[in-house]
Amino acid sequence: MTLLIVGLGNPGKTYEKTRHNVGFFTLEILYKKLFGFHNFSEFKEEKKFKALVSKKVPNGIILAKPLTFMNNSGESVNLLTDFYKIPTEDYVLQKFPKDEEKILKKCVEEVVEKLLELLNSYRL
Repeated sequence: MTLLIVGLGNPGKTYEKTRHNVGFFTLEILYKKLFGFHNFSEFKEEKKFKALVSKKVPNGIILAKPLTFMNNSGESVNLLTDFYKIPTEDYVLQKFPKDEEKILKKCVEEVVEKLLELLNSYRL
């Protein structure tokens, strides 16, 4: 079984530190919490997926940041899920509020906490 975690955002400097990239921020936090302890590879561009990808092999955990704009991120996600044969019923989508930074920060913390719980139940 492959576990795919995708953080949505928009590529480029224009969106780097905006609410549009909260998915990227969440994935970065998760990556930093896991990298030193569980030997994830560094994020590298994989053109066939139109994404930056970090993998944990042989456990089959993949972290991905689509390089398409958020409105086109389905293209990248479809390339990943088709290649790794991940069924649609295994998708998880997290929506974030558009409001205040405090709310976004709390959401990111909650998502990271839930993802860490999920990963702890998965064989690292």
